[in-house]
Parts: sequence; C-alpha cells; structure tokens
Amino acid sequence: MIHLCVHLSREAILAGPVQYRWMYALERYMHILKGYVRNKARPEGSIAEGYIDNEALTFCSMYFNEGETKFNRPERNYDGPIKATQDGNISVFKQKVRGIGAAVNGVLNLKDLKKARWYVLNNCDEVQPYVRQYMDELERHGLRNVQERLESEFHTWFLKYVTKQQLEGTMDASNQLMNLARGPDSRVTRYSGCIINGTRFHTQDRDMNRKTQNSGVVVKGDHKGEAIDFYGVVRDIVELKYLGRNRVFLFKCDWWDVGNEKNGMKFDDYKYVSVNVTRTWYKDEPFVLACQAIQVFYMKDMKFGNNYRVVQRIIPRAIYDILVKRDEEEEKEEEEEKDNDEPYQEFESFGLGNAVHMDDQPIELCKEDMEMICVDIDGEFHEENLEDDEVNDDMIDYDSDDSQ
Repeated sequence: MIHLCVHLSREAILAGPVQYRWMYALERYMHILKGYVRNKARPEGSIAEGYIDNEALTFCSMYFNEGETKFNRPERNYDGPIKATQDGNISVFKQKVRGIGAAVNGVLNLKDLKKARWYVLNNCDEVQPYVRQYMDELERHGLRNVQERLESEFHTWFLKYVTKQQLEGTMDASNQLMNLARGPDSRVTRYSGCIINGTRFHTQDRDMNRKTQNSGVVVKGDHKGEAIDFYGVVRDIVELKYLGRNRVFLFKCDWWDVGNEKNGMKFDDYKYVSVNVTRTWYKDEPFVLACQAIQVFYMKDMKFGNNYRVVQRIIPRAIYDILVKRDEEEEKEEEEEKDNDEPYQEFESFGLGNAVHMDDQPIELCKEDMEMICVDIDGEFHEENLEDDEVNDDMIDYDSDDSQ
C-alpha cells in the first residue's frame, strides 16, 4: 500500500480526475437494481419489472407541472428569480444573489462604508464616464494625489453633478443613477453565506467547523499596470441598501500576497499555483462585488510546506458555458455577406494538380460496346447474337410458371 501511494500523484496527472474513471457510479446503479428484487426466487424478473415501472413513472412525471418531480425540482444552488428594479439600467443593481443563513443587521463603520461606496462607484460601468470627467478636472487644475482625491471626493462631486443635471433637465439618466449617487445606508445586513450564479459561498468562520470548503475566491485585477489574479478568502458578506429598494452584495476578503514571487506565490513543475496563506496584502481594499468572485479550493501543499496551499479551480454544478444567441439582425447581415462573397473553391486547386474542365452535358448510362439482352415480363430469358461460350453456367433460368 505504501508503494501504491507513490504512483497516485502521477496517475492523477496523467489520467485526470478520478471521478471520470472510477466504478462507483456503476456500483451505485447495481445497488438500485438490487433494490427492485421482491421475489428472491425470481431476481431477474423482479429487476425487469422494477426497471419498467421506473421508466414509466419517469416518463409520466415529465408531464406533471403542478407537483414537484426531478424534472422541475430547483437546483440545490438556485439563486432565486431575477427581481426587476425600477428602470433596471444600472449594472451593480442587477446582481442575482440569494443570502443564506441568518441575516444579521448591523451598522458599517465609517471607514468600511467609504471604501465600499467607492468600490461600487468605481466598478459600475455607467459611472465610468463621470469618473474620467472628474479625473480630467483634477489634472487640469494641476492637483497632486489625484487617485487619493478621486477616492475621497468623487462621491460628493458626483452627487452634486447628477442633482444639478436632473434639475436643469439636461440629463438622460434615470432615477436609478440618482439613487446610486446618494450612496448606501450605513445600516447593512450580513450573511454567513450566499448563492450567486449557481455557486455557493461561505465565510471563513462558517467553514471552520465544516469538512467542505466554500470560502476561497479569486478575482481578476490590476497590480502596477499588470493584470493578475488575486487569491483570498471571504471574511464577511455584506448587503448594502440603496434607495429604491436596490441591493448590492459585497465580499469582504483577505487577499494573499501573490505579488511576492519569492515568499508569496510559487509554481511547481506542472504549473500548479501555491499561495502563502500567512502573508496578506491590499488590506485597504478588502471589498469586491459578489458577481466578480470565482470560487477556488485551497489544498495543503506537501512540497513547499504547511504555510502554502495549492489552488484548485472548480466548475459550478449544473452550470454550462454556452454560446450567446445572436440577434436576428446580425444573422441577416452575415447571410447577406455570404451571398455577396464568391465561392472559395472556384479558383483554387488545393494541390490536386491541373483542374479538368467538365462540360455541362448529360451523361449517357447506356453502354454501346455490348449487345443488348432483353428480358420479357414473363421472366423468359432471350439471347440475341450470343455464343454458347459467352453464357454463364451459373445463370438461373426462371420458369414462367414458378414466377406465378
């Protein structure tokens, strides 16, 4: 058994995950078939009848819309229906999140409230034009510390600008943008877990007493102008409340120091990522939108020591990456382009030598170099101008009486 463990790691690298090649699925199904046996004297017949009954019930359950069956049963990680807002044109208000666990109401401290408010504004697509406009104003006045001023003063300027534009009637923005500019309430709701996009997330404290792990996250971001992956764990799940019954879910995370190539993040021979869970960074930027987080698992690293964890990315259950359906206008444009294009094989030989030109004339299927053999409808065989040596001995002459 000790020698077997030596080959398990190599087998996993070569053959992939074990769930795609083990026999547990067949063994579980054999257990189901054995459960159909009611008469031990006739086990085969009992299994056949039980299988047919199961197939019939499964087929009938496809047409039961009122009752709950395995065809209409919601997924375990179902995040709920999409709740339509007033206008529905703000991206951060469109998060489809369902909190799980006990909802704890509390007050967010002033420091975290400012950071959460700035992060929501900075990651809203509809607010980016205003962010660039205010940044241009700061650079035009020649002020220093533009980034710090942007984080601390933008929300005040943004609220005044949106209010002025709405009063003058020169702004096309809806009430949702005004609700976003007024900022969130300091009274928030905290959860120990949530479900978003078919993925279940837990806080680190909730995972401490569990065998499963749902607190690891990775988020794409920028560090010194370079795009990197930020690995961390979820410490808290916060629900911000805006006017108009709008909600924004944020993850408060601890980020591992992946910028330190020597002591922060390492790679093995197979390009697996290991992070040092004792070193953290970006402590001043703990928040991230729930829709931006991707779940990962952390496993103990036997090569680099107890302080390192191997990162394993996962695919959520019952979530599939499918192509987005295109609009009818785009399909019509592509069809028109195809109609205007010339056939790509018209002037190409593809290395087959010189092309042979074929005349568009009908091909005659009658051979003129052989004598014609006629067979009447009664089945009698007639030979015309054929010698005896040309007749096949194996040819069968059918009598007209037998054919009737």
